[in-house]
Amino acid sequence: MGSIALRRLCRATAETIDVLAGMAGVDSAELANRYFGCRNEIIIVYGAGSDTVVRLRQAAAAAGLDFYPCKDAGGNFPQAPSALLAGTPLQLEKLGRSEPELSTALRNCLAGSLTGSWRIGGGRTLEPGRPLIMGVLNLSADSFYSPSRITALEEAVRGAVRMAEEGADIIDVGGESTRPGAEPVPGDEEARRVTPVVESLVAELGALPVSVDTYKADVARAALDAGASIVNDIGAGLLDRSMMETVAGYGAGYVLMHMRGKPATMQRNTDYDDLPGEVFSFFLTGLERCAAAGIDPACVVLDPGIGFGKPPAGNYELLARLGEFHSLGRPLLIGASRKSFLTLAGQDDPGDRLEGSLAACTVAVLAGARILRVHDVGSSRRAASAAAVFAGITGLL
Repeated sequence: MGSIALRRLCRATAETIDVLAGMAGVDSAELANRYFGCRNEIIIVYGAGSDTVVRLRQAAAAAGLDFYPCKDAGGNFPQAPSALLAGTPLQLEKLGRSEPELSTALRNCLAGSLTGSWRIGGGRTLEPGRPLIMGVLNLSADSFYSPSRITALEEAVRGAVRMAEEGADIIDVGGESTRPGAEPVPGDEEARRVTPVVESLVAELGALPVSVDTYKADVARAALDAGASIVNDIGAGLLDRSMMETVAGYGAGYVLMHMRGKPATMQRNTDYDDLPGEVFSFFLTGLERCAAAGIDPACVVLDPGIGFGKPPAGNYELLARLGEFHSLGRPLLIGASRKSFLTLAGQDDPGDRLEGSLAACTVAVLAGARILRVHDVGSSRRAASAAAVFAGITGLL
């Protein structure tokens, strides 16, 4: 049936159902009853052309599923849904047996499997069978969380060593603040801040992977030459068109993150009809761009961009609905640490957001996240480990 992607609704809201019903031209109350009343699974199909839609409709009917072709989604969807499937897990499994091209996608979608490893630079592979902790090392003087600001090389090395001792699996080095409204730093200045620290950390920490947090290809290249093995790109290759080719050339690990606009403008446009849906379609097109640039899919992890161009409540929704991205088959990275969406929980000052950050880590792990980017390594590691045990025993993952 061609290259089809599937998204299974998880903890969807009535507003999401309304949006999908409008796309499919079906009565909203009917679709809401299928989802909330009958507890049917709703699977959103992406990437099906007109011929495939016809064939899929026939196969779905034979399996006892309802099939709703979608009209053009419009709005902000980079890739519009093609159709909706509604039915029971058994009916979806029957569809998978009759259509081998769909079987793997349906199995992953229903299982919410996130078993993929993460290939990074230097020929190494990380296995996120348990949550991995990425420690934040800020080399800018204007980071939103003041205790994380470091400007001296020796202090940076001490901070990274401390995080490693507390259980960090990755150290993420950044030379430019990307808080909302932040002004950009020239690439040469950012590279000047980052490169000597990366070199020192690689020498000091040995096999512990070092990541560079940048959206500029020249900075990424300098850091990779200095020994970094991962590029954490908030721009998803859209803020510097040579970024993905650079990552591919080094065989580095790559974090593909969703964001609207740039850090200086991202909070000016935070209205979404279906936030998880837009992030999902953004990931689809982003993975296609990665493949076109030569990045091995095994090198990519996905970050929905908590706090980057999202309304405060939308960040909570994304954390709760991470299961909608599982079918993409790549590990999920969450960076929620001490961010401003926690003001909805009454935690106005970044210094008072430890407990909120740990709660976000716990929810993210229970929802399937496998990499957590945090300021507070030790406490986050303990919270994530407890959440993972709870999830494993109760079957939530």
